[in-house]
Amino acid sequence: MTRPLLALHAMFMHGAAMAPLAEALGREIIAPGLPGHRRGPPWVEGRDYMEQAVDAALAAMPDEPIDLFGHSLGATVALHVAVARPEQVRSLTIFEPALFSAANGAALDDYLMAMRVVSDALETGREGTAAAEFHAHWGTGAAWEDLPTNLRKTILRLIPLVPATEPAVVHDKHGLLPQLRACPVPVLVLQQEAHQQLPVMASICEGLRSLLPNVTVRSVAGEGRHMLPVTAPQAVAAEVAAFWADLP
Repeated sequence: MTRPLLALHAMFMHGAAMAPLAEALGREIIAPGLPGHRRGPPWVEGRDYMEQAVDAALAAMPDEPIDLFGHSLGATVALHVAVARPEQVRSLTIFEPALFSAANGAALDDYLMAMRVVSDALETGREGTAAAEFHAHWGTGAAWEDLPTNLRKTILRLIPLVPATEPAVVHDKHGLLPQLRACPVPVLVLQQEAHQQLPVMASICEGLRSLLPNVTVRSVAGEGRHMLPVTAPQAVAAEVAAFWADLP
């Protein structure tokens, strides 16, 4: 029986977006939706978002050990899952995790300064501006106006998740970073080959290299910037398959 792949998607995406990656790897996929997203549980505002997301991921885990994949916010959730249930995770691959607390101080400060336009727009009720600016940093490179209407509507609806996730991803509210030092799971950290658009990500990946005891960090070439697992699943799958080949 083929070992299942539990795949956790990026913010504003959905579980089905992970299907081409699983197909490229020849794996059965388990792809729960993050809270508030398609196929996911409702997002309960007022309750810690990361706790809700981790609970949803843990609820989807089968009894047998799995290979785990996470993209962006889903990658940060996956790190929490690996720390919580290391005995159930044979391997973990994360693509550009949204774990800004792992970046060095200067890189984090520069990123937060660049993102002030998003937070300022949200604070003044300009969700459309916030959504477009966030997409400019984290999207595929396509213009906001060229995105499918349904995707723009999803981003507009969920853009309040940006401040809702900050306690976990920026301030490490749950103390994930020190727990990573004792995580026994083999981890592959993937990042896009060039970081002109997201220089903070290179710092996050280097921070994880210094924290995780069993980690490999690699770069992936392809079109789509931060969204490579969706836009270039074959390229990402090739790195994952090579990583799996070296596992016991």
